[in-house]
Amino acid sequence: MKRLLPLVLLVHCAPGRAWGEGQTSNDERRRGPRLVLVSLDGASAPVIDAAVRRGVMPNLARLRAEGAVSVSGALTSLPVKTAAGHATLFTGAWCDRNGIAGNEVPVPRASVLTSVSGFTSEMLRAEPLWVTAARQGLDVTVVSATQAWPSAPFLAERRFGGDYGPHLSLLDGYQSRRTPSVALTAKDVRLEPAAGWRGTLPAHRGPMKDFGFTVSGARVEVLLYDDPADPVEGFDTAYLATSKAAGNGVVLKPVRPAASAAAFRGLTLHTEDGPLGLHFRLFSLSPDGADLLLYASDGSIVRSNRPQLASAAVEATGGFVGNGADDLYKDGALGPPVWKGGDGTAEARYLETAFLVERQFRRLMDFGLDATKWDVLIGYL
Repeated sequence: MKRLLPLVLLVHCAPGRAWGEGQTSNDERRRGPRLVLVSLDGASAPVIDAAVRRGVMPNLARLRAEGAVSVSGALTSLPVKTAAGHATLFTGAWCDRNGIAGNEVPVPRASVLTSVSGFTSEMLRAEPLWVTAARQGLDVTVVSATQAWPSAPFLAERRFGGDYGPHLSLLDGYQSRRTPSVALTAKDVRLEPAAGWRGTLPAHRGPMKDFGFTVSGARVEVLLYDDPADPVEGFDTAYLATSKAAGNGVVLKPVRPAASAAAFRGLTLHTEDGPLGLHFRLFSLSPDGADLLLYASDGSIVRSNRPQLASAAVEATGGFVGNGADDLYKDGALGPPVWKGGDGTAEARYLETAFLVERQFRRLMDFGLDATKWDVLIGYL
């Protein structure tokens, strides 16, 4: 059987500053050992081993060299699914005991067609690592791990013997309503002469055009113009804002794809469910506006058992991005893929969206490291 295990990193980490508690460091509060657990889902063990040997994952190689590694002695759970595997990892119990038998879990005494997501805590029956630690009086921060949300089983519901809220800081983006990524072209929008904008607009030459679109009930306004500092004659810049009041937006340029997320710009949209951080990338824009490709990342409302912590996380990180543009890439929305005669541009664009996921995960983990009180920190990507 092929070993399809999540990559799990267990490392000791230097302490940081606790959110809401000034400059007092975690180390000043507790001077015992501290643990970081990071799971990179989908990291097949043979693939990771080969990548380490080839030298393309030097940071992981260093961690493995300085610690302990279990590869041949590691056994996956059955079924070999993300939710089931992580439930086994987090609880130390097989699926018949922890209640998570797959990515979708049948509901007892209900129709065989009725199931709930195995990624949530709804069907969890064995206590996870964060409960075990909290019961011992340890402070735990969990960043978007499977089965960590909703938080009720660990709090007022007392499913595992008590309310462990005082020792838990749970942050989740995966289980809230997700806004799928979109790729807008000139055919998807109606370009009109710019009108209704207030305040001081960006410096520009010639006429401007605009359009708008709606995400989760919130409006995004887009202004196209010719930047006088840009050598391109014609439309070469986009200004995105949550209203037509100039000054609260971001500027995008159609630069070539790179091995980073540097070309993305973030906006926080205010929805009925709370602040939603989205990230935008202008992949192409022709001088006449006829060729336009504007990408908006997927996004989710960040939730927490400590509501103020959720809003602070969005402000500090720019929001949660769960996945790259997988479906858009496969559908050709980023350009023709290589197997359909593409020149690699679509692949380069897709990889930028993956870099964005990694960057936002890192920012959220950094927020957990620096802004919460913890003895155990658990992160899932």
